[in-house]
Amino acid sequence: GRPIVSFDLREARVSAGDAAVYAPANDEGAFAELVARLLDDPEERARMGKTGQERIGGELAWRHSQEQLLAAYAAACRDHSPVSANGPARTGRRPRR
Repeated sequence: GRPIVSFDLREARVSAGDAAVYAPANDEGAFAELVARLLDDPEERARMGKTGQERIGGELAWRHSQEQLLAAYAAACRDHSPVSANGPARTGRRPRR
């Protein structure tokens, strides 16, 4: 596993947990500082990488999310008609600019 540097976003915290360090949203300077800090700390990188591997093999493993994800896809598709690989038929043309 590899350590992660991320902006502090909800999904990143859910997915990465303690396998990441977080910079304030849109703060590129803080993000760069975190990258530099990790480059200088091989022990912390190793710890975070191990944590990430454990998350992927444990709570984030496909076997734990498969049923819910497939149910969400089924629900999203339930009320929609199939679409042709060629896309929907066009009924008119947009004027050129």
